[in-house]
Amino acid sequence: TGLSGFDAGWFTAGTITWTTGENVGRITEVLAHGLADAIATLTLLEAPVRAIAEGDGFVARAGCDKRLATCNAKFANVANFRG
Repeated sequence: TGLSGFDAGWFTAGTITWTTGENVGRITEVLAHGLADAIATLTLLEAPVRAIAEGDGFVARAGCDKRLATCNAKFANVANFRG
């Protein structure tokens, strides 16, 4: 929960850091972020080391596609753009 307020693709190429559960402390790359009928889905680049259980928490970080337009619109950080 909590990801449906973001546009599809917002977390693509980003990361999730597990905050609870068997994977706590591990970081996983996000391959794709989809949104359909207000349900967000994250496709991970690799399966977590341990199984994901209902209620496992994580922090998602937005992904970057290394384009100037994205840097401006998503992060408002053109001054530090390094493409």
